[in-house]
Amino acid sequence: MVILGHWQTHVVNGATYRLQYDVVKDFEPVSLVADCPVWIVARQALPAKDLTELVAWLKENPGKGTVGIPGVGGGADVLGTYFQQSTGTRFQFVPYRGGAPMIQDLVAGQIDLTFAQVASSLAQVRAGQIKA
Repeated sequence: MVILGHWQTHVVNGATYRLQYDVVKDFEPVSLVADCPVWIVARQALPAKDLTELVAWLKENPGKGTVGIPGVGGGADVLGTYFQQSTGTRFQFVPYRGGAPMIQDLVAGQIDLTFAQVASSLAQVRAGQIKA
């Protein structure tokens, strides 16, 4: 049997639900079909200029930074949680009903940052509306 899946079916489900199978032991990867890079994008006025400064800013403002997520349990939510644990930072998650309204609010400066797919935010970064 061949299954085409992605990280939500093969990682998040195994971490979230009690399954009848083991997502690590019961599957054997055959090929990478597609890759979807993700980066951290921030409102243009955020004082941090790079990742080191971002972590420092978040530590100086614990719990005050806002991170948009286009749905609870999705990529940005999981990455944000991992980022907090890895860096010792704390911020507030702001859930949206999709990526488009979230990016619009980021451009408008309503939220501080997000973890976005490059394809969904590249035009705004190139236009100088947000920074990566």
